[in-house]
Amino acid sequence: MMKKVLLIAVLFLVIGVASAHAVPVTLNVDELYDWGRLYSYAGGVYTPTNVNPAPWGTNPAGGYTITENTFGNADGAEDTWGIGSVASIKTLPANDPIFLRSASQELTFMFYGFNDDALSNPNFVGDTTILSKLGHIAVYLDTTPDFDGTVGTGGRTGLAAYTGATEGLLVLDLAPVDLTGLGHTLSSNFNFLTSSGAGSMYLSTTGLGAWDNLYDTNTQLFGSDFSFTFTVRDNVTPTVGDWVVRGDAGGEGNVIPEPASMILMGIGLAGAARRLRRKN
Repeated sequence: MMKKVLLIAVLFLVIGVASAHAVPVTLNVDELYDWGRLYSYAGGVYTPTNVNPAPWGTNPAGGYTITENTFGNADGAEDTWGIGSVASIKTLPANDPIFLRSASQELTFMFYGFNDDALSNPNFVGDTTILSKLGHIAVYLDTTPDFDGTVGTGGRTGLAAYTGATEGLLVLDLAPVDLTGLGHTLSSNFNFLTSSGAGSMYLSTTGLGAWDNLYDTNTQLFGSDFSFTFTVRDNVTPTVGDWVVRGDAGGEGNVIPEPASMILMGIGLAGAARRLRRKN
């Protein structure tokens, strides 16, 4: 019953305020956990050194190689996936809250299916540019918060499912856009010696999420709806689960309704659902 109530409330807001002007927003992600392909480098060739713990498109360690500065190496095997938790969504520049994580609601996401296509030669400090293809991100609003990154990669139960990260109402369904004209959807700079780096992508709504119409503004680069950047560091001190890296991220976009309506959506949905549940 509660999920149905949430969906009805969101659909009402989409219909009621779709004509309002767009408002810039910023997203803050303070928990990001990632399994990513690691490589050794020698003689201009990258050789994978770890195995994807998920059964979807797994390549064995050392089972293939990628020559530096070459394209067309994407083979359909997943090289990056993970989960994250959104701390807040706020308007710019007023900093009004649209969503704030609390004891009664959380906004979590899963990213999956990114496939490495090209790796540059390392620079003088060992940094490598990685261009990947494909990929997807799904964001969920859950009124029974249970996100727990310490579970590690074992929490994945399907291609697009992870316990505690893909539960509740699907609010944003996002597909990364082509950055290079060659199908590359993710550009990252990574150092395989220190297991640290950063990256960026641009995302478009697919229409499948309950909030997709609100953020479908095509106001970011490449006609996308969100810009998304992240930094990652080696998963040590403390170690969290068995992820390769963990980090933080942020995003920017525009939302169609005015801030007051969005505050009602982000903060008020949980309370409205609880009140209606008590009446029933």
